[in-house]
Amino acid sequence: MGILSNKNEVSSENSSSKEPHDFDYQLNFLSALVKKKGKVGAVRYLEKLLIDKPTDPRVLYQLGVAKLIVAGRKPDSEEIYRTRGAEDGLTFIKKAINLEPDNVNYKITYASSLVALNQNEEAVTIFQELFKDQKVLITQGQKYSIIEYAKALQKLGEYKKAVTSLQNSLILNDYESKISSAYIKSLEHLGELSELLKFYGFYEKRKGYDREVKYSLCNAYESFYEYKSAQNCFREMMEFERADKVFTTHLSQRFLALDNSIE
Repeated sequence: MGILSNKNEVSSENSSSKEPHDFDYQLNFLSALVKKKGKVGAVRYLEKLLIDKPTDPRVLYQLGVAKLIVAGRKPDSEEIYRTRGAEDGLTFIKKAINLEPDNVNYKITYASSLVALNQNEEAVTIFQELFKDQKVLITQGQKYSIIEYAKALQKLGEYKKAVTSLQNSLILNDYESKISSAYIKSLEHLGELSELLKFYGFYEKRKGYDREVKYSLCNAYESFYEYKSAQNCFREMMEFERADKVFTTHLSQRFLALDNSIE
């Protein structure tokens, strides 16, 4: 039984055009596996595969990520709820890295999960080694690792360093929205409202409206106790987001919640 190739067991979108060694394909496979078998079922399936292929880095990596998912690790979350299960997942990812030491993606996942577990010093060391190759900072699927690096620095109190690292990445990636949003948050952590507003003005003129970046601005206003400005910000967003009823309702709730702060 070969990993990522058993079409009768799990299929994923565009799987026929992907190679088993392709990293995006691996993630698609894992996503499909979790969807089909559930989180725990995916772990059990991969544990069985590991019996047949104990030294296959792809199996080890997939199993490690699956265990992190079971532990509560999500791609867009900093939270890992069950530390023991998460540490178990990290162990398998580290074994995959030892077998395939040049796999940047494995290392990014490992370091990002360390950040979620507040093992920030080790995460920073790994990221700094990875960023010696600037291709990591501009490669799709890898460039957002700079955000996790910044989070680790912030947790260590290195706020200025976090801002600088994101600033450099912004230039390399033409002010991509996700990185721009993280940059606004880093300026918020640093307490630099004037610099934050200056950057947002620049971004808006250069790129126009972006949901994620604007939302970060609204949150920053609230963080700086600029409640009326935060309300105006959410109101502006509601105008842009009228077509999305669910998100508009959320924005309206955020807007109304600020009434208590203003009073």
